[in-house]
Amino acid sequence: MTYTFDSYIRATPRQVWNTFTDSGLSAHVNFGATIDSDWRVGSRLPSRIGDGPVMVDGIVLEARAPYRLVRTWQELWDPAARAEPASRVTYTFTELAHLAHLRVVHDQLDPASVTAGLTARAWPMGLANLKTLIETGQPLGLTFELAAAITS
Repeated sequence: MTYTFDSYIRATPRQVWNTFTDSGLSAHVNFGATIDSDWRVGSRLPSRIGDGPVMVDGIVLEARAPYRLVRTWQELWDPAARAEPASRVTYTFTELAHLAHLRVVHDQLDPASVTAGLTARAWPMGLANLKTLIETGQPLGLTFELAAAITS
């Protein structure tokens, strides 16, 4: 199963890439979770809130800043999702006039998986948070707890 999400952001591809890869900014996009990584091919992408356990993990498969990032995706915070195989997320950042077009393709998902269900509901919220943060300087304030309540 594959999900595709598009967002158009008043920014450059570099600004969007930097928001994704800066741990201080990415926390606003990832429901409070930071990603501590050097974003090089083969590097891990552990995502956690504060000093808590890793909630989502993955490995960078491809990184061509600021235009393309491919990673594996493994939900770890939910016991049922933790038992599922990793999926893949591909981000493409394209310049379109005065906008950045961000396309997120989350694939290699089992349609019956917990991760597939979470993907359909959580990505639109995360992308709305990203767009708002970049365009206004203020995130929507979607926390992990709020996102979990909305997506359940």
